[in-house]
Amino acid sequence: MIEADGPTTKNLIEQMDKAMGRTVWMSGCSSWYISEQGRAPMWPWTFERYEREMARIRPSEFCLARRPVRSMYENPD
Repeated sequence: MIEADGPTTKNLIEQMDKAMGRTVWMSGCSSWYISEQGRAPMWPWTFERYEREMARIRPSEFCLARRPVRSMYENPD
């Protein structure tokens, strides 16, 4: 199994939380998108940014694992 390493996952979550803080989703609305932790696990940027991010693989940010993949919002190692 291949998954993002702990520091990479933590960094992405921090960036997404910061970006989501400026959206309507985090303005106090009630939505099923909002997790119990108060996060909206959605891509907060443009589709073009998604394409750019997904076009490059950074092997140093991934690790091989022999355990189930966890949610990106669980506490990274």
